[in-house]
Amino acid sequence: MLQDDIDLVIRFGVPPNSSFVARLLAPNRRVLCASPRYLAKHGALEHPRELEHFDCIVLGSADGPANDWQFTRNGKVESYTVPLADARETNDGALAREWAIRGYGIAMKSMWDISADVRAGRLKILLPQWRSADAPVHALYQRNRYMAPRVRTLLDFLIKRFTEESRHLME
Repeated sequence: MLQDDIDLVIRFGVPPNSSFVARLLAPNRRVLCASPRYLAKHGALEHPRELEHFDCIVLGSADGPANDWQFTRNGKVESYTVPLADARETNDGALAREWAIRGYGIAMKSMWDISADVRAGRLKILLPQWRSADAPVHALYQRNRYMAPRVRTLLDFLIKRFTEESRHLME
C-alpha cells in the first residue's frame, strides 16, 4: 500500500499482523454451497467427511490453495483436505461461484458472494449446522498517517453501508 500510495484497502478474512489499522466493516460467514442441479445428480452431503465423494471447487491464492476446510459443530471440529488432483482450482472467486452455479461441484464461499444466488435458488447451502471459519470484511489503512478527509469520508460511508447490507445477508 505504501509503495503504491494506496490510502485504503478492503479485505476479506482476518488481516495479518501488520503495521496497518484493520477496521471491521462486517461479519462474513463462509458456507459450503452447490447448485440444485449438482445435488440432484450427486445426492446430498450429510457430514463433512463425505466430501471425499463429491467434486470440490477450491480457491487458490498467493499463499497456495485453500483446500483445508474446517468445520465446527457443538464444539466438535472436523477437518477435510480437498485432494487437489480431484478438484477444480481457481484464484478467481467469481469463477469459483460461477462453477458452483453451473453444477461443477461444491464450493466454500462467502455469504457476501452468494446470498443473492441462494435467495434466487441458483445455489443451496450445505451442512448449515456445521460452521466454518468466518472471513470478516475489513478496511485496512496506514497507522499513524494523516488521513485525508476523502478517505475518512469513504471509511465512514463503508462502515455505514456494510452495516446496512449485513442485515440483509442470510445467516
